[in-house]
Amino acid sequence: MRILTAVLVCSIFGAVSASAQQARESSETLNKVLRPAVSIVVNGDRAVTQTSVYNYLRKEGVPVSKGKIMKAEATMFNRLSPQYLNVYALVQTVDKKLQTQKVSILLSTGAGDDAPFISPNTDKETVDKLKDLLENSFVPFHNDFVKETNIGNQEKVIAASNKKLKSLEKELDRLNSSVEKTKSLIEKQRQTIAQQEEALKDLKK
Repeated sequence: MRILTAVLVCSIFGAVSASAQQARESSETLNKVLRPAVSIVVNGDRAVTQTSVYNYLRKEGVPVSKGKIMKAEATMFNRLSPQYLNVYALVQTVDKKLQTQKVSILLSTGAGDDAPFISPNTDKETVDKLKDLLENSFVPFHNDFVKETNIGNQEKVIAASNKKLKSLEKELDRLNSSVEKTKSLIEKQRQTIAQQEEALKDLKK
């Protein structure tokens, strides 16, 4: 049987500056059981953070599945351990108004629900590596991802506004054309009335 390395939970708490984003040991509930965790604070809405975590773990070669709990069982996470790991990742909203998220990553060794989870008491080296990975690798990746996503979203907003502007300008051109045509018709009508009035005067002589 393959030996799997125990599960760690990495959580991301609160909205703070990049310099204050520090990984911490904590606990998270997984399958109704409280497990040891490591935590860090990131900014961004939940959907963007969820995608960021998923993309980051995939980039690191961890084939996590999508979902509320992202997981990959019996997989390698070379930057943390040479052993096979069960990897779990969670994203929870800390403050909806400030758009801050808590990201949790768990690692376990073994198979089944009784697989032991990594904690500072059982594997401090892996816990420290995970803290370092979150602070110095994930956070920069996440911040860049959020920035790129925001830029992309703003570009879409501007594109939509430009489309609306062109539509309004086209409508204005149509209205201006209609106004000019109406002015021309009015002038012709005035000339017609003037001719009719002259004809009336001639009849009255």
